[in-house]
Amino acid sequence: MKTFTKLFLLLGFFISSIAFGGEVVFRVDMSLQTVPPEGVHIAGNFQGWNPSNTIMTDAGNNIYTYTSTFPEGSELEYKFINGDEWGEDESVPSGCAQNNNRYLNVPLNDTILVAVCFGSCEPCGNPTTVTLQVDMSEQTVSSNGVHVAGSFQGWNPASTEMTNQGNGIYSATVSVSENETIQYKFINGNDWSGEESVPASCGVSNGVGGYNRFYEVPAGGGTVGVVCFGTCYPCGFVPTEVDVTFRVDMSLEDVSADGVHLAGAFQGWDPGADQMTLIGDDVYEITFTLWYGDHHQYKFINGTTWDDEETVPEACGEDNGQGGYNRFIDVPSVDTVLDVVCFSSCEPCGEPPVEVEVTFSVDMSEQTVSPDGIHIAGSFQGWDPAASPMADMGENIYEASFMLWSDEVHQYKFINGITFDDAETVPAACGVDDGQGGFNRYIDVPVVDTATQLVCFSSCDSCGYIPVEVEVTFAIDMSEEILSAEGVHLAGSFQGWDPGATEMTETGINLYEVTLTLTEGDFHEFKYINGITWDDSESVPQECGTDDGQGGYNRFFIVPDVDTTFVGVCFGECQPCDYGIFDHDSENLLAMQISPNPADQWIQVEYTNPGNGTVELSIINMMGVQVFKQDYTAKSIGKSTLGANLSQLSKGLYLCNLIWRGNSEAYTQSARIMVK
Repeated sequence: MKTFTKLFLLLGFFISSIAFGGEVVFRVDMSLQTVPPEGVHIAGNFQGWNPSNTIMTDAGNNIYTYTSTFPEGSELEYKFINGDEWGEDESVPSGCAQNNNRYLNVPLNDTILVAVCFGSCEPCGNPTTVTLQVDMSEQTVSSNGVHVAGSFQGWNPASTEMTNQGNGIYSATVSVSENETIQYKFINGNDWSGEESVPASCGVSNGVGGYNRFYEVPAGGGTVGVVCFGTCYPCGFVPTEVDVTFRVDMSLEDVSADGVHLAGAFQGWDPGADQMTLIGDDVYEITFTLWYGDHHQYKFINGTTWDDEETVPEACGEDNGQGGYNRFIDVPSVDTVLDVVCFSSCEPCGEPPVEVEVTFSVDMSEQTVSPDGIHIAGSFQGWDPAASPMADMGENIYEASFMLWSDEVHQYKFINGITFDDAETVPAACGVDDGQGGFNRYIDVPVVDTATQLVCFSSCDSCGYIPVEVEVTFAIDMSEEILSAEGVHLAGSFQGWDPGATEMTETGINLYEVTLTLTEGDFHEFKYINGITWDDSESVPQECGTDDGQGGYNRFFIVPDVDTTFVGVCFGECQPCDYGIFDHDSENLLAMQISPNPADQWIQVEYTNPGNGTVELSIINMMGVQVFKQDYTAKSIGKSTLGANLSQLSKGLYLCNLIWRGNSEAYTQSARIMVK
C-alpha cells in the first residue's frame, strides 16, 4: 500500500514584515448569460460576501472585470453574481472549486486571471444549444407548468419553462457552450418545492446531500434522451436486478473489534449498517442486490463510524464533494464478484511493509558549508530543517540514515544550515511539486536497505557534471485549424512565454516545426499559438497537460539527453489529427477505466465495447513517441478488458489511447497514466 506524503509548509517561513502582493484582475465571460440591469458583481471573503457591493466593469465583448490589490499569499474565495443578490450567483464546478467557491492564492506579481465562462472552469467555448426532455406521464403536472433549472441559467426554478410536446413529454432548448459540462434538474412547478429527486446512479453530488443531472455538451450541441421525472430511465422501464459482491483485503490493517463494514449510495451511506463477512486470508465480502445500469459510490469502513473510513486514492475514486474520493461502480447486467482490493488502495494487497535503513547522501563540494552544518528535512522526520544533522564523511560528502517502511513514498531536501532559507533548490527534472512553487526530492522506499545516489547540492547529478545541450524539434499539425495570417508560433518557459517570438515553419502539409537548443534534464512547459497573442493559444487537454495556474493546462516535458523530434500532434489535442475519422467520445461511450494507476508492471484497461470491430490500445510518452501498441478484435457488446505490460517503461507520465473502429464509425478515448 503506497502512501504519498506531500509538503505543506503552513507558515513554515516566518515573515517579519508585511508581504506585499500585486494587482489582481478578475474576469468573467457572460457570453452565454442574459445580464440584468443590476449588472454583474463579484462577492468573496475579501469584501464580506456581499453580493451587491462590488460591481464589475463591462470591458466589452461580454467580458466583465474587477481589479484590486491583495497581500502576497492571501487565500481568496469568491464567485461571480449575475445580478446583485444571492440566488443569482454562479454554481462553481467542483473541478475549480474550494468550498463550492472559486479560489486564488495571491502571487507576488500583478496577475490578470483568465476570463472564465460564468459557472464554468473554462473560457466560454463556441455557443450552441442543448435540448433537455422529461416524461411527466407518471406525475400530476403543476398548474404552474414544468421547468428546468441548471448551471446554464443561474439555477432559477421559474425562469426556464418547458414546452408540452404531447404524450407527457416536455422539452426545453437552452444556450450552452461546446465541451462544457452542465448540471440541471427538472421542476414540477416553478419553485424548489417541486424539484425532482435525482437518483445518485445518474447524478453528481450537489454539495448539499442530493444530486443533479449532468451532460457533457458535444461540439454542435445535442439532445438529451427522454427520462422519467425523478428517475434514470424512460417511464415504464423495468430495470434488472443483479447481485454484486464487494470484497476487501484487510491484511495490512488492524481490524476493528466492531468488524468491517461497507457504506454506499445504495444503502443510505450508513457506516455501521452492513457488516462484511470474513471469508479467509483477511478478505471480507458482502453482497447487495442492485439495479443493472445504476451508478453508485461506496467505500469500506474499518469499524462502524466515519472516523473509520478508508482513504480512497484519486486513481480509483470519484470526487465525493468533501475533499476526498469514493469508490464507484456501474452495475453490470449479470451477477458480479468484484476483484479484491486492499483497504485504502486501488490494488490488491502486497507483502506487508518491512522496516529498512535508507542512507541519504549529498556532495557539498560546490557550496560553502554553513557553520551550523548540513541537515536533511523530509516527510519522514516532520519537515524540521534543524532536527536531522548529516555526518561529514570526508571530501565534502555528508550522510544521514533513517529507518523507514518499505513501499512508502517520501519527499525530502538537503539544508545547508538549519532553516528553510538554507534549503537547496531541487530541479524539476528530479523532483516533485512541493506545493509552494518549487520541488522536493523523493524516494520510493524499497524492501531492502538502500543508499540514495550521491548528488550535488541543488542538482540532479554528481558535482562537476556538465549538462549536455541537445536540439529539440517541436512539431504541430494544423490540419483542423484555420491558419492565422500571423503564422504559427511556439511559446514556453524556455523562451520567456512570448506568444509571438518563436515562429514555426511549415515543413509538410499543415505540419509546422521549429528546432531549439535546450539543456538536458531541464523541465519545460509550452503550448502552440495559432497567431501571435494569447487569445490565439491552443486549449491543451488535461490528459497531456500540467496545470498552468490559470484554470487551463500547458504541454510539458523533460529534455532528454539526445536530439529529439516531437510527434506532430493535432493543435489542441493529445494525438495526431484524425482528419474527421474519429468521434472523440465526448459522451464517454467507451467508459474507459484504467487500474492500477499509478502502475509499475502492468495496467488493466476496462471499457464498454460498442459492437463488432477492432480495438487499438496504445501508450505514448510525453514526447509524443508511441512506446506500446496492441490490436485486438472486438466481438461481444458490453464490458471488455485489455492488458498492457509496462515493465519496460521508464518512470513518468504517459498517455493511454483506446480506439474502437466499427464498419462506419470509430471512437477514441484518452487518459493519463503514471508509471512508478
